[in-house]
Amino acid sequence: SNPTGQSVTISVDPSSATVQVSNTKKFNAVVSNAANPAVAWQVNGLAGGDAIHGTIDATGMYTAPSAVPSPASVTITAIAQAQATAVDTAVVTIVDAPPVVAVTVTPTSASLQLGHSQNISATVQNDAQNKGVTWKLAGAGCSGASCGTLSAASSASGVAITYTAPAAVPSPATVTLTATSVADTSKTAAATFTITPAAVPVSVTVTPTTVSVQGGRTQ
Repeated sequence: SNPTGQSVTISVDPSSATVQVSNTKKFNAVVSNAANPAVAWQVNGLAGGDAIHGTIDATGMYTAPSAVPSPASVTITAIAQAQATAVDTAVVTIVDAPPVVAVTVTPTSASLQLGHSQNISATVQNDAQNKGVTWKLAGAGCSGASCGTLSAASSASGVAITYTAPAAVPSPATVTLTATSVADTSKTAAATFTITPAAVPVSVTVTPTTVSVQGGRTQ
């Protein structure tokens, strides 16, 4: 029904959007000059859409397909149920999800004597801007400098920093060095260091240190 006598119109919001594969986007349709506000949704002319171009439910929630279609843009259409000629559209561009950031550290473990040092580096994959990592030391039996020291609190991907073991063995003797991606702080990698006491230096003594022995005698 059209109680106002004016033409039924429909407007879809937003009129365009970019959606990553398998993600969702809510579209709203406003019907004017009609008692019935309901709409029917289509994707590329198909009611409800399909797996190749994405689907849309009765509420206007669009779900992108699991792969980018060809062409990558699809058309969302809303049709007023009060008047089938009242139509509005929106264009959705489907894009791949950004590559996942991953962090690895080298080496992943080492045993260090008190006061000794070890170089360690972190490699960040898919870090487009090379933001690198931040470093953090922690241990169940230490805190701050008692866990050791680092030559830098952050580094670029592949650039080594130096870890120096503390002056006393913590208890437990394990220290963890964690590298956290700056680009994606949910991505981390860790190295474990076991701290050992300094080695006891070898020494040699002879007894006696001096002696006088007659010819043919022994000592």
